[in-house]
Amino acid sequence: MSGFKIISSKHFAEKLQDRRVDLSLIASIYTEIAKNPFTKIHKISNGDSAIVFAVDRDRGEIKIITGYPVNK
Repeated sequence: MSGFKIISSKHFAEKLQDRRVDLSLIASIYTEIAKNPFTKIHKISNGDSAIVFAVDRDRGEIKIITGYPVNK
């Protein structure tokens, strides 16, 4: 799994300027995939922010689709 590239969608990159998203969540992406290896779309959250990403095993990519603040 560590050979997978993490890339950003255009949407994520554009919205990141407007939204407060905790980017430390990116460090949890590989752990989430290890817990659910056959899921293609994942969502991780830490209570403050959420990130949605897709896994493309054929291309060896993890694409961050969107991120947003979570209302407590």
